[in-house]
Amino acid sequence: MAAADGARVLGVARVRGPYQYNAALRFPHFRQVEWLSWEEWKLPQQECLRTTFSEFKKYDVNRLEMERRILIPAAPSTPRASAPEASAAIEPEIEEIQRLLTHKPQIVLYGPPGTGKTYWAKEAARELASRANFGLSYKQLPDFQRRQLEDPVAGLVRTCSFHPGYGYEDFLEGYRPKVADGRLFFEEKTGIFKQLCKDAHAAESKTYYLIIDEINRGDLPRIFGELMTGLEKDKRGVQVILPVSGQSFSVPNNVFIIATMNTADRSISLLDVALRRRFGFIEILPKPALLKSVIQGLPVGPWLEAVNQKIRSLLGTDGRNLQIGHSYFMPNAQQVRSLQDFGQIFRYEVFPLLEEYCYGKYEVLEKIFGKSLVDSSEQRLRIEMFEKGREDELVHALLADFPAVITTEEAVSEEGVSEDLAAPEDSEKDDGH
Repeated sequence: MAAADGARVLGVARVRGPYQYNAALRFPHFRQVEWLSWEEWKLPQQECLRTTFSEFKKYDVNRLEMERRILIPAAPSTPRASAPEASAAIEPEIEEIQRLLTHKPQIVLYGPPGTGKTYWAKEAARELASRANFGLSYKQLPDFQRRQLEDPVAGLVRTCSFHPGYGYEDFLEGYRPKVADGRLFFEEKTGIFKQLCKDAHAAESKTYYLIIDEINRGDLPRIFGELMTGLEKDKRGVQVILPVSGQSFSVPNNVFIIATMNTADRSISLLDVALRRRFGFIEILPKPALLKSVIQGLPVGPWLEAVNQKIRSLLGTDGRNLQIGHSYFMPNAQQVRSLQDFGQIFRYEVFPLLEEYCYGKYEVLEKIFGKSLVDSSEQRLRIEMFEKGREDELVHALLADFPAVITTEEAVSEEGVSEDLAAPEDSEKDDGH
């Protein structure tokens, strides 16, 4: 079957399932297919002028061209897999995820907010799926293969987010209300994971990934249901009967799950024990060393490390999970470069986060950031320090309780660091050093 726009073919697919209708979709009439090619090309002979999806029956030359387009991209996959970029070592973070997935087909990336958990989940899923299915790194994939990989409904990598309202019927199957001809009735609906497993069973040579963002925000025993058993590596392929549809169901070996979990919301120790035993866990911690920028004498990376050290020492056993992630200071994957942007991030994102962690105890916030920034007697952040024209005062205030930051290699190597910044007046010794 081909998707076409007049004489221009947009993609070629193999039909995998019967006709279905779902009024909730933008295009309610559909059939399950496996996309074989997303390459655009023109028909040798015009046919099906007004048809978007059709079978080519009229001219043999069109069918031959379709077969050629399907076979040619697949033919060079073996030599291309040995290209320098594809054979190069995977990034260490992705390699660690890949290594754990060989033992536990479902893993959780956990850690404080802003450490890049969702970023690495997506990067790992795309890279591992690219290499497993096409023998190429993700960067080498042509556009049609990237679309095949990332299609939100039928792709090899799919994504969902758990939340308090997310349930078994969203993940596996259930009944949803529907109105037709003025009558309300309930329609059976297939959830995202059940559909992914059905597609994986139909294409056993392919590898599928599901990214579950914020897994700890859902009611996990209710969402996973019978999968408590079926997820285990040695239970893959074992049939269970789903209570809603009465159908047999199993999780195939070619399905992997990468989930993320924010430990500031919920510790791993609070997860359901049965579920925790079936997942592997990789901790993702802040990496201040990634922040190389020095802004008007303020070395962002060393400053963040010093702040996190204070958090760990002052917030007790929870401190490790309540640190500030480096990605707060990397908007749009770019390191913050101006003091104005840094001030915005600190005032409207970082400080409110710590304010929540400390339950509004400003005496603790004052110990973390210093008296120059926090007034515990009036229980407020000194917002006047962020006014335009007071940039030097703000830098002094940020460094007042962290004098050792000025002696770091990043700060010393930065041109234009003033001598008075190296020894701020009325500074207190950093307890963390």
